Amino acid sequence: MEPLNIIAVVALIGIVFWSIRGKSNAVVTLVFERNELTQWTGISKKCASEIDEFVKRDLEVSERIVVRGFPSPNGGIRYEIRGASLDPGTEQQIRNFLKQVVCHPAPPKTRCQ
Repeated sequence: MEPLNIIAVVALIGIVFWSIRGKSNAVVTLVFERNELTQWTGISKKCASEIDEFVKRDLEVSERIVVRGFPSPNGGIRYEIRGASLDPGTEQQIRNFLKQVVCHPAPPKTRCQ
């Protein structure tokens, strides 16, 4: 195979990988660093303030944690927690608080509705 063809194939694979990698169906994204909420999408500023207060009051977050909320089949939001190694109890505490907060958005409508 000629070098130009190899470069073209590698470039095409890179483009496909890059386009697939960037897609996420998360409706809520929260980033915590050093006991504070530093970034968020999908929630209001008021809600972000409530979550920030919760983190400062009830959690010890020394490392970066990313929480993403995905639409679940039953109509709610399923939260996925990544980053620092938290014990299962702390992860559940975060999920329970986020489910109680009323300010998260409704999941997007599907074509079937």
